[in-house]
Amino acid sequence: MSVIVMLGLTALSATLEVVIEGFVGMAMTRIGVLDEKGAKVLTNLGYYVTLPCMNIYRLASGVDIEMIKTVWIVSVYSFFYIVLSNVLSRLVFLRRIWRGRIKDEIQHTMYIFSVTFNNAVSIPFVFVGALVLSGSSIFTNPQQQVSKAVAFISIYSIANNISFWTYGFAKMKSLVPVQVPIEEIEEISGKTEEGLVDPQVQLQDVQVESPTSSPTEEEPEPRIGYMQNIFNKLKNGIKSMLTPPLISMIAGIIIACITPLKNFLVTNPPVIVSSLMHVASLFGDAAFALSMLVLGSNLYTTFMSDKIADDNDKERRPRSGFSKYACFICDKMIKHNDPLALFFCLILKLVVVPLIGIGVIVGSVYAGILPRTDSVLLLVLLVEASTPSAINLNNMTNLCNGIGQKQICEILLFMYACAPISLSILATIYLYLIEYLATTAQ
Repeated sequence: MSVIVMLGLTALSATLEVVIEGFVGMAMTRIGVLDEKGAKVLTNLGYYVTLPCMNIYRLASGVDIEMIKTVWIVSVYSFFYIVLSNVLSRLVFLRRIWRGRIKDEIQHTMYIFSVTFNNAVSIPFVFVGALVLSGSSIFTNPQQQVSKAVAFISIYSIANNISFWTYGFAKMKSLVPVQVPIEEIEEISGKTEEGLVDPQVQLQDVQVESPTSSPTEEEPEPRIGYMQNIFNKLKNGIKSMLTPPLISMIAGIIIACITPLKNFLVTNPPVIVSSLMHVASLFGDAAFALSMLVLGSNLYTTFMSDKIADDNDKERRPRSGFSKYACFICDKMIKHNDPLALFFCLILKLVVVPLIGIGVIVGSVYAGILPRTDSVLLLVLLVEASTPSAINLNNMTNLCNGIGQKQICEILLFMYACAPISLSILATIYLYLIEYLATTAQ
């Protein structure tokens, strides 16, 4: 019983930081210090400055080429978890099954992303460290094991962040609607007032021109060959995927893999270079705090917004009995998601995916892929399969003009409210499982 209580307190402490910093963001928005424009400024600051600094510093200082050679399998499991979670969520949230409940592609994407991408850094850092230092007999020399766990988590986050800022960000940007130039809207409005044109028909005929095009140029577009077309699409795709966080990760990995460069920049840097790395460390430490302030601000905005109900919601709402009061409570607490879909998100992310992770890790141990005596490695892989959704999903919606922001804020709220319970129960299972694997190897 004492083990369960200890693990419950550890899980609570791991999420308490999220709650406190998010509450600060909510309070700042409530008193008017942080508004919508300020939240966007903080998001851009994190996207272009603090997050890249964190990636460069942590990877360059915490990883080296020998470590990558020996534990590269950690990134493979990270990518495997992402693919598995994505496929599982797509099967569960098939639009044909949820017809009438999932209203649009934005909501559908938020459900899939909330299951696909997990909190791969902040929660595992706190949680794994607390478990290793808990006094369990399976972790000898705890301080050294904590450093080892930090290295595993850093390598695990490589594949996770690459997938997030390539596939995830590209998908989100594709959902942003095309903006019609204001001049054309004013022209249409003027014609409508004169009774010359139907606004709905005219808006369908609006063609968005490239900013570099000239209205006097009417030259036909040159024919592009098949290979040239593929090359252009590939070039544009790579250009859109090379985001500042991804570029910083690539730079951090390059520094970590080139020993002379790492010695010059990180291990034994000259005076001026050490100042630059110290600045990168300071900015990087602020990345998580900035993201939590923005999340708190968006949560407050979501709470204050009104629920938008469509005809399907009204038809499904019961007229009497216990279900009527249950729907009333759901309407007050869940304004921008389908309650049943939100429930499935929580079950998939906090129960189903961790259980599948247990099967994958145990199967890998018995197949000889993972060493059963490396308790820290097994613990990191198991915990990474159990953490709640990535907080950066909120920042991603801010970078995409607020698309899906209210939906993901509600999902994150319930996800992190339920995470301490699921993490404490799963961690108990993990410790007993790791101890069993270690003892049977002797």
